[in-house]
Amino acid sequence: MFTASKAASPDRQLRNDMIICQDDMVSTRMMVWGTQTGTMMGNPPSGRQFKFTAMDIFRFKDGMIVERWGESDTVILIRQLGLDVDLSFQPMAD
Repeated sequence: MFTASKAASPDRQLRNDMIICQDDMVSTRMMVWGTQTGTMMGNPPSGRQFKFTAMDIFRFKDGMIVERWGESDTVILIRQLGLDVDLSFQPMAD
């Protein structure tokens, strides 16, 4: 995911706005911005800039990340870049 994101936007930057730590968990809220100069979600480069928020929760064990949950404002990203993406309901896999 991070490799594809960086390929689509090599100038992408992230700024942590909040970091919360408790026991073996770390939660972050960040701002992400950049320019789409590579293929993103199957769409060719648009040259447009984007800015959106994202959150991650990490669980650590023995100093390593063993689980990650992430959410980002993908709808805002799609709108800002004018991407052609199917946003219809897709059932989750079993």
